[in-house]
Amino acid sequence: MTTTIRVESYAGVRAVLSDPGFVVPALPEAPDGAASTPSLAWLREHATRFSTGGDHRRRRAFASALLSGLAPSDLRREAEARARSAGPDQAPHVPVAVLSASLGIPEADVPEAVAAVRDVAAAYFPGTEEGREDRADAGVRTLVRLLPDSATEEAAQRVCLLVQTCDATAGLVRAALDRDGDHDDAWGLLTEALRLSPPAPVMKRTALGDTEIDGVPVPEGALVLLDLAAANRDPDVYKDPDRFAPERYAGDDGGPGEPPPLSFGAGERPCPGSDHALAMATGVLHAQAR
Repeated sequence: MTTTIRVESYAGVRAVLSDPGFVVPALPEAPDGAASTPSLAWLREHATRFSTGGDHRRRRAFASALLSGLAPSDLRREAEARARSAGPDQAPHVPVAVLSASLGIPEADVPEAVAAVRDVAAAYFPGTEEGREDRADAGVRTLVRLLPDSATEEAAQRVCLLVQTCDATAGLVRAALDRDGDHDDAWGLLTEALRLSPPAPVMKRTALGDTEIDGVPVPEGALVLLDLAAANRDPDVYKDPDRFAPERYAGDDGGPGEPPPLSFGAGERPCPGSDHALAMATGVLHAQAR
């Protein structure tokens, strides 16, 4: 039976994320042939998020190269322009529309792409797919057809960027719009929304060898649950941690304030698109605040 350990402290979560001795858990075995053609299983097999070692480094490099060609300032302006005509229900999904067009999907096909991304995102993480597999498989095939690459690993990275943008930015935009705050300080507002409402509240890692976390022994093969929601409210790091306070990240003397939350990861595998996500969310926030 696999030992499961939950880590809730900021220091403990950051230490695990920075330690190459902890890796993402292996994917569940896919049905025969399911991972050989575009499908949910195929996408997971090629996803940076679920990869380790050389596969992870190669795929991350390609995703980073794609993102390096997209200026956050341009994404922000495009998100703001699109969000001006979007209703409250559509606004959280504007970043996916912006990224779809930026990755080469024709403008006329962007609405179809956004719908497909939402279907795939709903089943992307193992354990969430029950009853959603057919729609997710169809969504992957739609995105591969609409994107400029064929059904290659490169195409999978484009699809992964869209899928991982979907819930993360939608949740971030919703959380920020639900809060009162100075929309001129969008970075502080969004960062604090990330802290209190992380898009992925829990990350999972597997221990490669016997070790310890926060003084607790961790046996080889243990499943480690990184509770980002708890770590982001660690009272040893954040003063009055349950209070929404966008100003907490700027020190009283103009120097650094409290550290940013761990919602976008840290250490070995930080989110490569965090600046792009924040830029698009900022554009939506400015448009919706007017």
